[in-house]
Amino acid sequence: MDLDTVNETLKCCELNTPAQRPWLLFDAGQAQTIRRRAQASIVPDDSGGTRPLLDKVRDDCNAILTREPEDPFPLQTYQDSYKMVTVAEGYFLLGDRVYADWVNKQIEQVCGIASWMNPALGTSTGPDSHAEHVMTNITANLAMAHDLLGDARNEADKAALADAIRNHCILPFIFSTKTRAAWWAWEDWKTNWKIMCCGEAGLAVCAFADHIPEAREALWLAARGVMETFDAVPPEGDWEEGVTYWFTTLYMGLRFATALRRLSGGAVDLFQHEALGVTGDFAVMTTTPGGRVYNFNDNMDRLPPYSADALVLLAKEKGREDWLQTARMFASHSVQWLAAENPDLHTDVPQRTAVRFPWTGIATARTGWGPDDTFIAVKATRTKMSHGHLDANSFVLESRGVPLLIDSGTWPYAFSLGNHDETGPRWNFDAFASVGHNTLLIDGQGQSCGDAFVARIVSLDSGNGWHRIVADASDVYPGLLKRFVRTIHLVAPASVIVHDEIVCDGERHVEWLMHYAGTVRTKGHVSIVENEGVRLVVTPLLPDRSMGWRVNDVTRTSTYVNDESGKQANPSIRYRSFSPFRAAEKFEFLFAMRVGEDHVDGEWDFRH
Repeated sequence: MDLDTVNETLKCCELNTPAQRPWLLFDAGQAQTIRRRAQASIVPDDSGGTRPLLDKVRDDCNAILTREPEDPFPLQTYQDSYKMVTVAEGYFLLGDRVYADWVNKQIEQVCGIASWMNPALGTSTGPDSHAEHVMTNITANLAMAHDLLGDARNEADKAALADAIRNHCILPFIFSTKTRAAWWAWEDWKTNWKIMCCGEAGLAVCAFADHIPEAREALWLAARGVMETFDAVPPEGDWEEGVTYWFTTLYMGLRFATALRRLSGGAVDLFQHEALGVTGDFAVMTTTPGGRVYNFNDNMDRLPPYSADALVLLAKEKGREDWLQTARMFASHSVQWLAAENPDLHTDVPQRTAVRFPWTGIATARTGWGPDDTFIAVKATRTKMSHGHLDANSFVLESRGVPLLIDSGTWPYAFSLGNHDETGPRWNFDAFASVGHNTLLIDGQGQSCGDAFVARIVSLDSGNGWHRIVADASDVYPGLLKRFVRTIHLVAPASVIVHDEIVCDGERHVEWLMHYAGTVRTKGHVSIVENEGVRLVVTPLLPDRSMGWRVNDVTRTSTYVNDESGKQANPSIRYRSFSPFRAAEKFEFLFAMRVGEDHVDGEWDFRH
């Protein structure tokens, strides 16, 4: 369905809000199937064992109900709204009326708050104020909690909540999107804010369409924003902000699409969009054999619940057994997961073992799809992007199910310290700057952020038992480097060769960074990284060490207040670096790496 068709259909199609709840994401007839799946589900526990899912649900709900009051912090209402959904799911699965009473009380309290806006962005209210994602997230969570409580909420409860949602969020949402007054609503804007705000507001409108006079207009504006985001997905299915950012907010668009399809009796089906037939590949090809995710940019190293829910829903909709296999590695066991995941369905592995995502600027390669196979990922792209890091030509390595060379990932946010200000303050956070990645420092300095400073994946080639990725970061060290081309070979079963060609702007000191998991030690001229019993032997072959060679072991710890929790954060990075004594105009680095205990003293033969 194109935008015009969706617009015209929403003007005239029947919108049917069922009287019996839940209905937004599944109908009441599926409820018993979902509860049976929950009853049969076994999940990991904190001790490394397993336990029944329903025991975990009960414990999670009880912990929320009995938690000590927290000192107020700016995003408390936002974070508490997710707890509300957790307890509402507990009521749906377990039927304990105490849970429903608690959620109803929380809903009443939230409706009494003057503004649902993120305090860091303002406290304006009224129909001509701007909507933003905290506001829409709270709104969607209220809608989900209301839906899951079913007959524990009556018509008067529904009307009161619908009125609060309309005034707190939907009218500002219409104002923000109708004329594109909000930056995230601009037609060509490509960040996850658009699908997040539109998907979340749209879900809430679906829940209360019979109580919101502007429902059809709001549904159209929400659908337009979601579809514009789908339109921005490239043919390869990736999203440059990163894997967990994309799939978490994609789920917000997908559950709106689910509810809208149900509300319209199938007349409006956003799942027909072609992007949804390919984007699951982005999650699959960035997931490691050990069950982690390549966490470049501000992303986590595992698919969080919403991301897993998005992938399992796409696998169901598109009949993709390979997507389902990856989704099951990160099973959320949420009510939405249980509704979409049929445990009787078969899974399969993808055919490809390497892929290049040109828009995002990453490439991944693996020796196979078994749990012990070796995986590498490389990044080289624009330095200026939403949630981007200064990490051009960085790479990660996993083997035998264990991370060995790693990305620092994301750190807790501190808006007051400028962690989103790319003009400078953002790069004070080590995880975002070059020092937090497996790349180079030049005279102690990292890469620069700006539209002109762009790296790229040059090529990805594969042969029998090998993959080769070439990346070029020559333009991201202005005034420091003229050339930085990195070539990484992955050779089965578990060897990696990294070759760097470096030309400096004048004579410079160059430092080669290696962030590792576990421990590192030195034996002769090699470094041995060991994590969870798996060894990676790192042998520096070039440059010639006869003119002086330095190995540094560095730990850097930062301390600041996390604005999202109001608590102190103490994140750190840890790396080993390698550098020649002398400054020079040209350098050639060659590192040979091999996984296994038998290769500490092994020789390398490059003749073949």
